[in-house]
Amino acid sequence: MLIRKTLIALAVCTLCAGAAFAQTSTSPTPPSGGNPAVNQDNRDIRQDRRDLRQDNRDIRQDRSNIANDRTDLRQDRNQLNQDRSADQQAAAQRRQDLNTLRNDRQSGNSTALAQDRQNLRRDDSTLRQDNRAVQRDRRDIGNDRRDLRQDRQDLHTDRADRRQDHRDLNADRAERRNDARAARPHRG
Repeated sequence: MLIRKTLIALAVCTLCAGAAFAQTSTSPTPPSGGNPAVNQDNRDIRQDRRDLRQDNRDIRQDRSNIANDRTDLRQDRNQLNQDRSADQQAAAQRRQDLNTLRNDRQSGNSTALAQDRQNLRRDDSTLRQDNRAVQRDRRDIGNDRRDLRQDRQDLHTDRADRRQDHRDLNADRAERRNDARAARPHRG
């Protein structure tokens, strides 16, 4: 029982001493309710930090958008190459069918002529589809390039905003230091 009372008394004394020390210790920034200019500087600094965090989020998003645009552009280029290849194959098939038609016409093979004409119509249709696919791919590549250019411009703008926010933060910190110095009592 005596040990318990001694421990409680020791704890109370420690708390009282800590509270007394806390009241006499000096802190680098004045307590709340001190100099209004310093308080405003602190608010400005907190806002500048929020702005910087938002700028960093925007930059991360812009980098992600750029990566996605590059992937889209790469995929569209691959698709264009595949469609060009299909277009070239269709053109080669059409030339071959046209030669077959000429040969059948010269040899007088009338039953093969109908089949050759049908093959040519099929080849013309395939060529039109392949040409449309190539044009569509070229439009997609143009759109992807435009998106990539816009995202790079956004990244550049966000980086400029971040640099400006850093300058604002440093200026607000300097202003807070000056206001804190001005608020201190002069020793004379």
